[in-house]
Amino acid sequence: MIKEKAYAKVNLYLEVLDKLPSGYHNIDTVMQTVTLCDEVTLNCEKGESIEIVITCDNGEVPCDSRNTAYKAAELFLEEIKENARVEIDIEKKIPMCAGLGGGSADAAAVLRGLNKMYGNRLTLEELCDIGLRVGADVPFCIKGGATLCGGIGEIFTPCASLSDDCLILIAIGKQGSPTPQAYQRLDNIKNRSRHIGSGKITEALENGDIRAICANMYNAFEKVVLPINSECSRIRRIMSVSGALGVLMSGSGAAVFGIFSDKGRLEGAKSALSGVAVGVFEAKSVNDI
Repeated sequence: MIKEKAYAKVNLYLEVLDKLPSGYHNIDTVMQTVTLCDEVTLNCEKGESIEIVITCDNGEVPCDSRNTAYKAAELFLEEIKENARVEIDIEKKIPMCAGLGGGSADAAAVLRGLNKMYGNRLTLEELCDIGLRVGADVPFCIKGGATLCGGIGEIFTPCASLSDDCLILIAIGKQGSPTPQAYQRLDNIKNRSRHIGSGKITEALENGDIRAICANMYNAFEKVVLPINSECSRIRRIMSVSGALGVLMSGSGAAVFGIFSDKGRLEGAKSALSGVAVGVFEAKSVNDI
């Protein structure tokens, strides 16, 4: 048996670029893993075929081949040419469909855990290649920390991380924000102007300048999600007036996160969000998985 933490991610910067024939989009994004996490427990024994059994404490999570963890385990065993029964138990803490990469994090945890069980037979790059076949964010979730990602999320450029003492508050609205629809709304904006790029925020991360980091946070999805998602907008306002240095939606929402330098102000925002958000989580950056 092995346990792996499946860490959530937030997008400190996210610009959506051109749409590809595959249906994916090229992106320019800086992602950071945070301490909010699921816990994935793996049991594996040799078998005559590939058999994958998933259990989860959240009844809304599919426990069949639709689950990214199932796909990750299946692809891993096929890659190393092993038959086995794999039991995967997921203790769910990351809210679903919130822009925090919960499904991708679970898949990444399965790949890391199975690779350990099989004596690290695959390199990190080989694990990431499998992860990309599961989902665009999975390679990043395998590596963790902070990374500048291009392509559809699979091209990595190292960058500095948020400091470990950075205070992060994550809040989830009741109103969902499906990613495909958010991409479609962006695609429907004719002659959409693009942001200046991720250079300023990666420079601020390198300098450890938290105020410059917050000043340069950006998410293109806010243009099309906030006008129709009043809960995300309200959460964003509450965090701002409560003293967050920077506030941003993660992914296509419905998660909104704020970065604070003062614990008292974070607690004030947490109290103000009571009854507004369906989930509020304190977190810090994770830079070593």
